[in-house]
Amino acid sequence: MLGLGTVMARRDYLLRRGAAFIAHQLGFAVAAVLSLNAQADELWAAVNVHSDHYTHNHVSSDIGAFNSDTLGLGVEYATAPSRSWIAGWYHNSHHKPSIYGGVGQQPLQYGAFKAGGAIGLVSGYEAADVIPLVALIIAYDGERFGANLIVTPPIAHWVNGALSLQLKARTNLLK
Repeated sequence: MLGLGTVMARRDYLLRRGAAFIAHQLGFAVAAVLSLNAQADELWAAVNVHSDHYTHNHVSSDIGAFNSDTLGLGVEYATAPSRSWIAGWYHNSHHKPSIYGGVGQQPLQYGAFKAGGAIGLVSGYEAADVIPLVALIIAYDGERFGANLIVTPPIAHWVNGALSLQLKARTNLLK
């Protein structure tokens, strides 16, 4: 016979997992619907390279030092000159795998440089199964190669502030 505490813990776990699944599916469904009328412009393959934290109030008590080698792979699908859909995987600063997805809007442009932000969802952090992704992005989109400088602000008890570098290459898969 299971105790009330065990039953409540299992119920809470199932509710969190169900909410995480629904949030992931909803995010990707919204992205798909918003992209239906958009014309494909370009597809980038991205590699997460490095992160440095500018806040050090560890939101997780068991991680020790932050992982700065946040290696991972992602894609950036531009549907308009200033809008991109982003998704990928990386080894986060808490030494755990993370999956992310969202949309970036970079309305400030000067030549090959763009600036703006991104919002979405990311997994792999101790605070919750899925947490908000919020970032400021300065991008360089060259003819073939580019880079994203990503500033993640500290968010409550979920995320410490970080400055990250992502390198990217334009692909010809959509042409």
